[in-house]
Amino acid sequence: MGRMTYHLAWAADLHLEFLSPEKFDLFLQSLRDVQADGLLICGDSSTSPRLRQNLIALSTIGKPVYFVCGNHDYYRGSFKKTSDLVGATCRENRVLRWLSLAEIIPLTSTTALMGHEGWGDGRAGVGVRTSIGMNDFVLIEDLRTLEREKLFAKLETLGRASARYAEDVIARAARRFDHLIFATHVPPFVEAARYQGAPTSPEFLPFYVNVSLGEGLLRLARAMPTKRFEVLCGHTHGAFEYDAAPNLKVRVAGASYGNPKVESILRL
Repeated sequence: MGRMTYHLAWAADLHLEFLSPEKFDLFLQSLRDVQADGLLICGDSSTSPRLRQNLIALSTIGKPVYFVCGNHDYYRGSFKKTSDLVGATCRENRVLRWLSLAEIIPLTSTTALMGHEGWGDGRAGVGVRTSIGMNDFVLIEDLRTLEREKLFAKLETLGRASARYAEDVIARAARRFDHLIFATHVPPFVEAARYQGAPTSPEFLPFYVNVSLGEGLLRLARAMPTKRFEVLCGHTHGAFEYDAAPNLKVRVAGASYGNPKVESILRL
């Protein structure tokens, strides 16, 4: 029989690469002091060259660390190199749980945690017509050499892959659990993507919303109206909550560079 309650500390966009060693140690101690059973990080913990050492440091906080990667986690690396590095680090340290490995984590007898990276899939706002360029397209090896049309095709492929993954893993978890928590990096709905308290500009929306994932989540919520779906994400650095359906809530964590924090502690 599963446990009755679980306290999950939730954060996103820690960007640990911006911290001095002293500030990093203070942040780790603050995580040790948090009264929670586990920590969930919804992407952008660090950058690829520092990700392994930062994950190992996070594993010392005395509680399981569940996480997905964000776009910054691949900076100065490639998708494959970074994924191989993260996978190897988690195999060596069982406290670290990379949710994108199709894991279904039972938190209580009724609640399960799952997750996947997700990506801004280029479909929101003005789409391919945007004049905005992102650091992703310079600092991630796989995207650096792509011409515009191929770049947006790649973004859509990444978004649709996360949607397929979510629909599969959540449907499997729904056979046993009523409360289904899905962790990702990029908000799955335009309405949830806020910047400095205001709606995100249509020029930026292609990179700040995973439309494909939102479509998949809505299909699940409508097909299973008695189940409760909760999406935890980050990326925009703007804290916000959005009810996409009566049984589908999206929570976006706030963040600021150089000042990582726990967004909240969820009592499940």
